Formats: sequence, C-alpha cells, structure tokens
Amino acid sequence: MSIFANSFEIEVPTLPAEIYKIDPQPSESDPWRALDSYEESIERTCRGSAHRIKNSGDWAILSIAATDSQDELQGPDGTRLVRTSETTVGGENGRYQSAVKQALRNSLEWFVTNHLDFWERGNSQAFYEWDPSNTVGMYDAYHGYKATIDYNDGYYLTVDSTVKFISSKSINEYLSELGRDVVKTRFFDRYCTLMSDSRPSVELVSLAEDLTVSDKTMNFGGKEMSVIDYIKSDDKYSQEAFDAIDPDEPLARVRFPWSDDPVDTAPSLLHPLPNGIEPKMTGYAARSADERWRDTERFAKRIDYVQVFDEQCNVSDEPRRGGSVHDYPSLKFGGTEVLNLGQQNPLNTDQTVNRQNWRYLVRDFLEEYGPAVRQRGAAQIDVVHPDGRSDMAAELFANLSKYLENFVGITVRDQPGIVSHSDYQKLREWRERHAEDSDGILVLQEDGSDRYLDIVAELEGNPTQGITVGTYESSLRSSGFDDSMYNIACGLATKMGVRPFLLDQPLNADLFLGMSVTGDEVNNATAVLVSGEDGDLIGQTQTNLATGSSTVTGKDVAARIVRQQISAAIDRNQLGYVGSLTIHRNGQFGDGELEGIREGIAELQSSGDLNEELTWQAIEISDGSSHRLYTDDSGSMVQTGSVMPLDDKSVTVVTFGSPHIHQATPDPLYCTIADGEGETDINLIGTDILSLSFLNWGSPMMKMKQPLTTYLPAEMHDILSTGTQLNHPPF
Repeated sequence: MSIFANSFEIEVPTLPAEIYKIDPQPSESDPWRALDSYEESIERTCRGSAHRIKNSGDWAILSIAATDSQDELQGPDGTRLVRTSETTVGGENGRYQSAVKQALRNSLEWFVTNHLDFWERGNSQAFYEWDPSNTVGMYDAYHGYKATIDYNDGYYLTVDSTVKFISSKSINEYLSELGRDVVKTRFFDRYCTLMSDSRPSVELVSLAEDLTVSDKTMNFGGKEMSVIDYIKSDDKYSQEAFDAIDPDEPLARVRFPWSDDPVDTAPSLLHPLPNGIEPKMTGYAARSADERWRDTERFAKRIDYVQVFDEQCNVSDEPRRGGSVHDYPSLKFGGTEVLNLGQQNPLNTDQTVNRQNWRYLVRDFLEEYGPAVRQRGAAQIDVVHPDGRSDMAAELFANLSKYLENFVGITVRDQPGIVSHSDYQKLREWRERHAEDSDGILVLQEDGSDRYLDIVAELEGNPTQGITVGTYESSLRSSGFDDSMYNIACGLATKMGVRPFLLDQPLNADLFLGMSVTGDEVNNATAVLVSGEDGDLIGQTQTNLATGSSTVTGKDVAARIVRQQISAAIDRNQLGYVGSLTIHRNGQFGDGELEGIREGIAELQSSGDLNEELTWQAIEISDGSSHRLYTDDSGSMVQTGSVMPLDDKSVTVVTFGSPHIHQATPDPLYCTIADGEGETDINLIGTDILSLSFLNWGSPMMKMKQPLTTYLPAEMHDILSTGTQLNHPPF
C-alpha cells in the first residue's frame, strides 16, 4: 500500500538575494509597523521580494530576486537601509527559508485571489469561493481550501479543502427581527465576519444608541467622514456591500484581533460566526477520504507554478509519497498474556487478532486475564447523587460492582455510602466522616448539570467518576449498557491505581514527560511522567501552576516541572537508569519553556539524578496541521498506524484512521522536534507517539487520537483550576 500526502513539491531555483542593514534599529517593543514599511520601500524601489530577517541578532531586510538593487535607500521615516552583503536562497539549501516561504506565500495569495477568484480570510492562507455552496441552519457554507507553503527538506504546497460558516443574516437584520436587547445578549463580544474583500473576523463591541453610520464619527488626515462615506471611498468594499447599508442604521464598533482599539463600521457589514460548531455543520463539512483527495487534487492542479517576481517556481503535479504502516503495539494484561496483531486468539483458536477485532479482544483479554496492575484488597465504592435519585444511585452501584469485579479485578464492599450532593453542607459532613475510608466515588448528576467540578472539589481529591442520569437511563434501554458500564468501571479503576493493560515492548526513550498549558479564564501548566518501559503513568502535577493569560509557561515553571516530576519518581523508586528522555508538548513550546527544560535537566544532572550522557528531545505535537495522508487503495482511506517522516525533524502520524474512523478523513498529528541533545530517529519519535495513543485506560472501547502524554495534561486543567488537588489521571 502506497501512502501519499496532500503536499506538492515546489521547485525553487537558486535565487540571488541581498541583505539590507536597518540603521537605526526599529523599536524593540513594537517593530512591526516600521518593518512593514521598510519591506514595502525595498520592494517598490528594488523590484524584488523583501522580507524581514534576524541577522546577527539585529533586524534586517532580505531582498530576493531584485531586478533594480540599490546600495542604499531610505525608509518612509528616514531610516537608512544599507545593502551589506549578497547571498543566495532556494536551490538545494534551506537558507533563510522563512523569508523564501513568505515570498512564495505572497505570490500564491495574489494568484489565488486574482486569477482563481477566491477571497482570503485575513492572512490565514485559507481561500474561499465568493458565493456560498449551501445553507446549513442559519449559516451560509463557503467552500474553500487551506493552501500553505511549508519547508520540509524542500518547499511544498500543502492543500486541504475546508468549509467556512458565516451567518446568512447581518447584525442589522438581527436588530430588525430580534431587537437591540437580544442582539446585545447573543452577539456582543462575539466574532463576526466583516464583509470587505478580505472578510476578516472582528469582535462586535457595541452598537451606538444615538449615532448612525451617516454621522461623521471618523477622522482621516484631519478630514471628518461618516462610516458610509468611508466605505464608499474604500476599494476594499464592493458596490454590493455599500448598497446593503441603510443610512439610518446605528453605528457599530468592532475590534480587530491585532488591536485593542475599537473602530467604527456598519451593522449591515457584520455577519456573525458560529459560537461553536454544531453537529449538522460537522456532518456537512465531513467528507470521505476519496472525495477530499479528489477535491484537493483538482485545486492543486490549477497551480502550475508560483512566481517570485521574474522567477518561476514550478509546482509538481504528483503528491509527496513515502512513509509506512506500523502495527498496533503489543499489550500485556494480568499474568503473562499479551495481545498482538496477527497472533492466534487464545480465547478462540479459530480467530486471528486483527485491526477490526482488536478493541473487542482488549475487552475479552481484560475479562479473562485481568488488569496488568491490580487493586489490593476489597474496595469501598461510594455514590453521590442529586436529590431524589437515591434508588437510582443504589442500582448504579449494584450494576457497576459486577463490572469492577469481572473486568478489573476489584472486589467491592457491600455497604456503599450513598449521599446527596445537592446540599454541599451535608456532603462536606459526610466527607469529613467517611472520605478517608473511600477508595472511589461515583458522581451521578442530572443532565446538563455543570456542577461536576464543584462536586469533585468538595470531595477533595478522592478518585471520582461521573455519569449523567440521562446517559445511565438510555444505556439501560439500549444495547450500549454493557459498554457503558465497562468504560465507567475501567475509568474509576484507573483513577484508583489499576492499569487495565500496559505496553509489552519498551518505547524508544526511557522516560516521557508530557506538558500542556491551557485553561478557561486563567491558564495553567500541567504535566505527566510516563515510563518508557511499559507506558505506565508514574507521576503528574497535582496542584495548580497558574500562568495567567499566557499559553506558555515561563522558564522557572518549566524548570520546576522537570525537576519535581523526575525527582519525585526517583524518590518513589519508580525509575531505573534513564539514558534518554522525550518531552511531549500540546502545541508549540515557548522560548522560556525550552530554557526552563534545559535548566531543569542540567540541575538534575548536577545533583546526580540524571546522568551527564542523557539524550533528550522536546517534541511539539499538533492536531491542527493542514497535512493529511491518503493511500492508493480503494477509498483513499489511510490506516491507523500510518507514519510519514517529512524530514529529520518532522513526522506526520495517523493515530486515528481506519478502521476506527468509518467516514470523513483522518486528521493526523503533526510532530516536530523543537530542541534536544543527542541524535534521534524521527521515525521512532512517530512510532512512540502512536504506541502511547493506545493507552486509553479510562475508555478502552474507544481509541485516543492524542498520545497519553498530551491527552492527560489537557484533561487536567479544568480540575486543577478549581484549586483541587489532583492525585489521579482524569479519564
């Protein structure tokens, strides 16, 4: 089976380039507007493609393929732009690849918007047809393509089809239909599309009570203008957009993502974006692998080349090929039993273990052989419930007790504590009397309740597993009851220290540290420590490490995570010799995080907790990449376990493909080495991520997309942000 990607190589010839020194340097705090103007000056004068670069720590401008170079010129603010050296880009080397990528992107954007007649959403590299292809509920669906320029051992055009949903009605129409109060409640502080040529996303801030779009509220160069006059004079707005404005509609104020200062506009030009993607939108946008690939290929074939001024860079007609399909990891259960693809099923010798029956056999093996790590002794399981649901709580306990014993080997004591959680005072009194005796607590809650985290906080870190009344009742009436009780039993048991299964073969690093930074109103940093020997969870952050509004940690927090997690595991005698460490991160590392990781490792080496010859790699894992993989097999659907290295630092991994996905197209993980010490094989980085994605102890009937090392930290944020100590994995 041949695997290929949605990427097409761009043949970039060796191009001449020149570096212009900027004297004096722009402001360190906000250099961007000045750098924009210097690029424009050099492009206009030298007739080349100009892009900012860092040269020996200073800002400079790289001019590519210029036809009228100058020794020196001035920026609009009088800054000297002095040519200091000549070089080349493109060809066989990746020198100044960010500047070359930007030159290719600029040309691609111009071609797609002008010659292929698409509009681009801001500077997102997402291009859409002007007319909607359909209407889904209250939203128009615009068909388009994400077209990005990447560098992975060469320059590539990566194309993926996409859909954009924009309300078919404007804010002004909603005002007429619903009134100002409803519009304020539903649409203020919400993003809308501003219907200019680039259709950027803006946040609706306010609607004026006593000003209209005809009042002169704007000032340009000392000239007062109304919104309607401005739109009429600005070529970014079409005649159709201008004609849609009612001169008497109220003045709207919006905020662009890159600015804190609101600007004036017309409600008729604002069309709300969905406040979350609804299931019917997902259903409309989902496409089979074969449909998506044919659509992608059609668009890519319309781009024969990308022009960088007078230089033509040809785009291949053939997609990038390579990679291979890896087997699922071997899993070990109680005793010495191992589940392997291709083996004869010991429970049914007429059957061979394959990808289709894998998840069912995981369950059969667990029932027959028991978990890899067991609970010692009988367990006290309690149930907290809403008022009026004590009988259901008792029934839930009786049902779940059987599954805990049958699948995870937990013998449950006969007398549960069954108490209402509706009255927090009574719940606290019960906790004070009994919580120390409880090994695990089931939380039964009404449908739509948002109190689960509050209840968990009241229970002060006891292992808890939630289920809603509706889920329980519907499972009782359906064939899904068995699966539901099985997953709940495994989830609760895992929080109590049970491991339903572990990896039978060691991973390619001795130790894994998984990190994430996210949150709701306030972000926090979370981490887990995983053994490379068998994938067992051996440590996690237990308290809130707040990072404020930042989505990256500072150096000190990152260093503390590395030190504390590894030192604690050593103190618990959970680590042997550690010759290699892999650190996984949800999304991108910040510079301070990488500094902190280096500092934390160095301190552990100085103390003797880690050896001086340690090799380590910091890996960024993203599930938002535009890369997709396909196969030449019928239907183009790629299998779970497909791995394609893109270069020696980047790899695409399909952790959730066929047979786990039956429709739509697999969306692989894009993984990149951000930092490290010592050599590694990018293929092995990918296969480790694949293996760790099979450790879904909390719901074994389901396949995880993320590896354990990034899945668990992402799930920890909400609980830790309440101030609750978290001593167990939050499946």
